[in-house]
Amino acid sequence: MNDPCAPGYDPATGLYHLAFQWNPKSAAWADISWGHCVSRDTVHWSTGDSEKWKEMRPILTPSHTYDRKGIFTGCFVPEGLKGQQGILTVVYTSVSHSPIHYRLPYVRGNGAPQQLNVRAWRDPFVDTWPALSRSVGRNEGTKWGIISGSVEGEGPNVFLYEIGDRDLTKWTFVASLVKFPCGLPASSAWTGDIGKNWEVCNFLSHLSSSGHRDRVWLTMSAEGTQRWGLQTGGILAKDELVRTPRWSLWMAGRVEADVRGQPKVQHEYGGVLDHGCFYASNSFWDPVRERTIAWGKFVLPYQWKFRFDETAGWILEDDLPPALRDAQAWAGVISLPRELFVLRIPNIVGTLRTSIQEIGSFSAQENGTRGWEVETLGIRPIQEVESLRKMAKEMRVGQVRLGKGRNMVSLGLVEKTWEFQGDVGVWGKVAKVGLYMRHSEGRRSARC
Repeated sequence: MNDPCAPGYDPATGLYHLAFQWNPKSAAWADISWGHCVSRDTVHWSTGDSEKWKEMRPILTPSHTYDRKGIFTGCFVPEGLKGQQGILTVVYTSVSHSPIHYRLPYVRGNGAPQQLNVRAWRDPFVDTWPALSRSVGRNEGTKWGIISGSVEGEGPNVFLYEIGDRDLTKWTFVASLVKFPCGLPASSAWTGDIGKNWEVCNFLSHLSSSGHRDRVWLTMSAEGTQRWGLQTGGILAKDELVRTPRWSLWMAGRVEADVRGQPKVQHEYGGVLDHGCFYASNSFWDPVRERTIAWGKFVLPYQWKFRFDETAGWILEDDLPPALRDAQAWAGVISLPRELFVLRIPNIVGTLRTSIQEIGSFSAQENGTRGWEVETLGIRPIQEVESLRKMAKEMRVGQVRLGKGRNMVSLGLVEKTWEFQGDVGVWGKVAKVGLYMRHSEGRRSARC
């Protein structure tokens, strides 16, 4: 199981839909098709074409010359090709040539801009985008599509298309959308690494910035990056597990028309969507759950109204030993859904170490004598996830002191699902702190 695909809500049936890249024949990556499931609450899901459990079968599978090597990621639009209501239309890319990778010469199919030396081009996302429409004088109901990828010599980007009015088959290429400033800050734990190629990019058109109608938000999955948690010059422990270097990221920027009248998003700041093995985030706007949410972590004198998108991602298992993967006969899972919203925190008086202007994952405005007000992307599990904790039991572990070696604590867990919460105190010259979960018989195999 790979990328989540075409998540969304069908107003005609009241069902949430989620598809996913899936190999129905093996636990290895090949023969990529789409599986599919539906839900009433975005937490409890069932497969098949109804809400009753059925043997899972692909809803999209390679069947033509243009997709004979696999069905890749995409989205759905809750209308027909000509705007008909009561129809769901899926939009996706597929491949007729393999292997495919941004480091290999790009083999052109249908759709990639001929005027650009494209290195990768895939994973469409479609929605209205009022802020972008205003920047080029279009009606706010105009549909836009983006395709993720990269351009030779220019790095990662998204390719912007204008979609015809009541015609989902009419895509007109507009421009490479994102413009990076000179002197873009070096990658860090705050900002992540934009890498060399982007996959599964989304624009979050329903999020709005305080006082900046032209600020827009995007998410992207970056390939060709530095390894998670490893700074330049870092050394891996001899038995440390290695994952393919990837980052799940977001960015904020101002959208405006350039001298040729083409829309551009000027990168302002960005951050990490997840520091773990969460990847290929795919989001949708939930029209049912627009609501006022109280941000409770800080003691604040008022409530904020958030418009939020929901996102799900693929939980990578590329460090899973092949023997274990084959024994369990599956690999990869879809994450729990999360909310994405604009988070504003007033009255910040300072930071512990790095200056507030250098962090790079939020905008900061001085607020007179009360310090700073910062704005960033907020991320958290959706509230409905709480229902999964109804039968949970809490187990507490005493304080563990870590020395030069590795201490092992057995919790005696027999449950298949659990959560861990811990605080780590460091001092002196501690360079790296981590956690290993030993889960095989005899606790011989480790995954971090």
